[in-house]
Amino acid sequence: MKKFLDHFKYIWVFAGYYLAMAMIIVLISQYLKDKGLTAAQIGVVVGAATVFSMAMQPLVGAAQELIPSKIATAATLAIAGVTGMLFAYSDSYIMMVLLYGVTMGLFYSVEPYLDRLAVEAPHSYRSLRGGGTVGFAIGAQICGLIYEHISPMMLYWLYIFFSATAIVCMVCSRGVGEGLKREKKKYGKEVFGNAMLWKYMVILAFFYVNCNLNITFLPIFYTSHGVSESGYGMILLLATLMELPVIWSAKNFMERFSNTTLITFVFLLQMVQFGVYVLVPVTAVRAAASVLLRSSTTMIMVMVNLKVLNSIVKPEYVLSALTLCYAVPKNLITVVMQYVGGRIIDAMSYESMYLMLICVAAAGVLCARLFKIPTAKSREALFD
Repeated sequence: MKKFLDHFKYIWVFAGYYLAMAMIIVLISQYLKDKGLTAAQIGVVVGAATVFSMAMQPLVGAAQELIPSKIATAATLAIAGVTGMLFAYSDSYIMMVLLYGVTMGLFYSVEPYLDRLAVEAPHSYRSLRGGGTVGFAIGAQICGLIYEHISPMMLYWLYIFFSATAIVCMVCSRGVGEGLKREKKKYGKEVFGNAMLWKYMVILAFFYVNCNLNITFLPIFYTSHGVSESGYGMILLLATLMELPVIWSAKNFMERFSNTTLITFVFLLQMVQFGVYVLVPVTAVRAAASVLLRSSTTMIMVMVNLKVLNSIVKPEYVLSALTLCYAVPKNLITVVMQYVGGRIIDAMSYESMYLMLICVAAAGVLCARLFKIPTAKSREALFD
């Protein structure tokens, strides 16, 4: 029984976090649209999260070095809960930009910690990641139903509740990086001075531009074509559940192929998904593409990211490298492209934006083939 409770505690760190994430991001574009914002303004609000993430993720990373990582991470999540509720009650456009930026900047700063916890925890990677996947899938469906039949504000109270439960379980679990010692003199060389890491982050930037713009605008893409909020919630539920076979089969394919091949494959999946949105004006076919490719592609890249960083960075610096990868490629480029994507939608169409994303994916494939990210033999069983 004690072992079961300990396992459940770790699973709920992931399930609670991703349930909370679903509450605050799944229908954010629809929520802002219903408040009267244009697609470009929505892009600015969501893009603000990337600006604040660039500032906050290094700060959170530094805090994780100074005090126990789980305490710093739990405090970060708690502050994000407070600012999230302030955002929910704000009607000023400027305040929405600032508060959503701060909230998601803090909230996303927790992700590098969870990526590493999934590997270091005394339980299987598959069960922990699976808990997060199921949590987000259920959350996506809850979002649609609550938004449509109860109240959008209820989503933010649930966001607080799920964040709080994740914090409790996090504090009661073992932190990341315990027992690993760093040589401070080598920190700059191993992370900031790692040329291959910076090349990889260029590739990662192309992926995150596509991923983040798709997350932001896919809900209103569907609702603008007649799909209800609860209907989109069902699409996202099924899409998220498609992560499970990816997670459970990871051990069979992640070590079999080179990093360059895996990265290329991820970009090709994005191109197929966006190509369907552009070329096939049938909602059922587009929904099938979303279900099969939206979340599964992202989960493959999450695992590829871990595999790559374990190939090019020493184990004691992986968490710092993860934080840097979230701060720079995920945020720096995306903040500009969120606005560009919104402007394209306002001036032309959703299909035009997705055509741009296909070009971005093609650029990612080209860089992946040119840079040839090395594949080192795993130092640990990452995906058991």
